[in-house]
Amino acid sequence: MSSESMEAAYSAADLGLWNQVHRSLNADGYAILPRVLTIAECRNLSALYGQDDGFRTKISMARHGFGRGEYKYFSYPLPDLVDRLRHELFPRLAPIANEWNRQLGIPVQYPELLEERVAEGLWKIPSDLPERGRQYDAQRLGGVYVELKSHLPIDRQTRAIGATWLDHQLIGGGKGLGDTGFGGEAKQALQERTDFLAEQGLVERRGQRTIFARNLLTMLRNRELARAAKDIAADTGLEHHPLFDGQRVAGIYRRSIMLASGRYAMLDDGMEFSLVPWRPVIEQRLGQQIAATVHGGRVFWEIGRQRSPSV
Repeated sequence: MSSESMEAAYSAADLGLWNQVHRSLNADGYAILPRVLTIAECRNLSALYGQDDGFRTKISMARHGFGRGEYKYFSYPLPDLVDRLRHELFPRLAPIANEWNRQLGIPVQYPELLEERVAEGLWKIPSDLPERGRQYDAQRLGGVYVELKSHLPIDRQTRAIGATWLDHQLIGGGKGLGDTGFGGEAKQALQERTDFLAEQGLVERRGQRTIFARNLLTMLRNRELARAAKDIAADTGLEHHPLFDGQRVAGIYRRSIMLASGRYAMLDDGMEFSLVPWRPVIEQRLGQQIAATVHGGRVFWEIGRQRSPSV
């Protein structure tokens, strides 16, 4: 990064621009940083795109249903300008990424500095990082902690096919829910959810007792996966290959789908596809060959030569 670009990045922080960046990312999903690169630097970077060397993969957006166009991932080592830019911006963006992950329930937290990156996909994480995250949230939110439990509003969960947040609450007895405000709404939704599960033959009422089907969450999850797989098979012409405990599947990571039961990755080997619980560690591998094994409720991702366990 040139001295002019670096000066612009620091002045942006001094002027409080990063507060606006934070608000813009939360509200719109993107933000604009002015004057980070010079015109000459932009031209030099864009000129690299036509070269084959220096890139590890190219993604066709139309192929994955993202729209039109394409983009490439740089290979390592990165161009000097890009590497310096990453080191300058990482400390500003990592707290925002950590906040999003906490709210989405994603068990990944990034360190404060890029220097704590050991290798691709491997980070040296400070032992007090969770506490730093809580302190950061408390500072920004005035002591209020926000955690996203489901992307579906509770009124849409009442009749959803899938293992929803309401189902987890039912299994746990709805502990911690109050009688007013959201607690009251949630209790009403739990009653409606119970009625729906009874219609599906998954709940039996015996007087004041409610008896849930054995392995209720697994049954709901499998029903939703079967329905989603049927739709994908109709669209792609591929056959669905269900993933059972102890089984390994491999294929191209085509896309992810959001279900009531959570987010799943679609792996396609050209003839069959499988739906595997998605984890953040694979997102940069879109369009690449990866493998996964489910064992004891955990997913073990194989990325290149690395094996990454996820809960």
